[in-house]
Amino acid sequence: MYCAERLVLARTGEADYLLVVTVASMADYDALADRLLRGDENVRRFRTSVALGCLKLGLQVPVRAG
Repeated sequence: MYCAERLVLARTGEADYLLVVTVASMADYDALADRLLRGDENVRRFRTSVALGCLKLGLQVPVRAG
């Protein structure tokens, strides 16, 4: 199984955390969700969104100088 856990953000609003992961297949995602989320009694619920493509890679934001 290939999985790179990439980004975890604490946030406000509907969800307390946003976990961004990259997996090779939906079967790998399902195994990851079983291991990290479904088996944890502290996780009441979670929602999954799947990216259909990559528009930008990285966290850098271009800023013009002065």
